[in-house]
This record gives sequence, C-alpha cells and structure tokens, in this order.
Amino acid sequence: MKSIKSVERFINRIVDSRESLGGGKARIDSKVVRKIVAGDPESASIAVKNYCQTKNFQMALLIAGAYQVEFADDTLMELVKQAMEKAGEKGLAGLQIDDSRSNTKPPLRILEVMPKDLKECNVYNFVRLFSVEKLNPPEKAKLLRGQCAITFPIDDDPREAIEIPPVRNFIRKLNQHLPYFPYYLTPAKELSLYYLYFGCLADESSLIKGKGLMVTNEGVVIQVLNCLQSLEHFCSEISEDTYSVFNDILSIYPDDMREEIIENLRRR
Repeated sequence: MKSIKSVERFINRIVDSRESLGGGKARIDSKVVRKIVAGDPESASIAVKNYCQTKNFQMALLIAGAYQVEFADDTLMELVKQAMEKAGEKGLAGLQIDDSRSNTKPPLRILEVMPKDLKECNVYNFVRLFSVEKLNPPEKAKLLRGQCAITFPIDDDPREAIEIPPVRNFIRKLNQHLPYFPYYLTPAKELSLYYLYFGCLADESSLIKGKGLMVTNEGVVIQVLNCLQSLEHFCSEISEDTYSVFNDILSIYPDDMREEIIENLRRR
C-alpha cells in the first residue's frame, strides 16, 4: 500500500504544475500530468478515488485521462464517469484539459510485492505467474513482454531501492528462480526498472551514494551478461526475437558499449 505522504507528494506535483489563466480558470499541461502518472500509477489510482469521493471531478478526470493515455486502460475513467453520474454532474468548467489520446500502448501491469513477502523474501507468486514451465503454451509469455513494473512497500525509507537489503535479497532470489524475469519488465526509462534489477544483483561496490548505480561497473556488466545468456535460451523456448529483447535490456548502455557486451556474450 502507498503511504499517505507518497500520495500527497503525487498530488502536490500535479497541483504545482497548474498555470493560472485568470478569471478563476487554470490550465494544467497534460504532458506533465502524464509523466507524473506514468511514474507512479498506484498513487494516480488512489488520488482519482479520493477526488471522486470529495466530488472534485476536475482533478479526477485529469488524472484518469492521463492514466488512460499512458497505460491504455480506461478503468479510472469509467470510475470517474460512474461517480459523476451518481452525483448528477453533467459538465466541467474552469480547468482546461488537453484530452488528446493514443491507445497504442499496452497496459502496464503493476506487480506489487506485499510487505510480508518482502520481509520473508517469498517469491512464490512471481514464480507461479511468470515461470515458463507454468505457461501453457510457453508462447503466452510474449503477451507480457515489457509490460510489467515491480514495486515494493518502501515509501517511508529514504534510501534508494537498490540500497535496501530486503529489496536486494528479494530481487536476487527472484533471479535465482526466474533468471529471464527482465523480459517482463517495461524498458520505460522513467521507471528505471533495469537499473533496479541489475543494481540489486550486482555487488554494493557498484553503487555511488547519492548518485545511484554505475552501469559500467564490471559487477553490473557481469549480471547483465548472465541475464542475456538466460534470455537467449528463454527466447528460444517461446519463439521470441532474441535480438530485439537484447536491445531492450541493453538500452541502459550507449551504443558502442552494447556492441561490446554482445561480443563478450558470444565469447562465453
């Protein structure tokens, strides 16, 4: 569950982006809202529900619209519409919303690690859902490629996720059971999930306090190579294009280093 402070920060970021138009009207740039929502979809969902309860449908609609654009998921929009109908709300005024939409992106699936599972380092639910042995046929895995985001209940911890021992242990155990798990993670740079994953697998010496992960560190590169090797076999099992999967994983590196890593993989 998201902490109250985390949701408040989410709402404040949106409110602070508001531009006054005079006459009691305001405008919020939908691109800004979409970026905020894409980075924290869980808080977006909670905020929309709260705004519906307080009948602040302007803000609810703004966030729900951004959510629909980013994740091709109209769940929050339907929730707002139902709340508006129940309240007898027929129109909105005073807030201009750029409502241009593109539903070409697949929905992002949020994989929330429960506090108890994090504490006990229990990865059973992930293995049950994502193990290639559990998928029938194995090609079903392709429906989930790059569509998942893993989250942890650590909002009250000021440290980065890759610095928190329970998170590091969870990812390491997950990798032991599903060494091809990054296949399912979204490559969206704003979510930095490859950084999270490989940062947890690599030795802590690859971390620079206050600056995050050194992806060029030898320990990180070794973990990436191990992952690519596992993915090569995994992609063969599910009839997936290995090259395009490698491109996603290696997006955290500059082009010249990607080629070097691929060359090192061929030498193994």
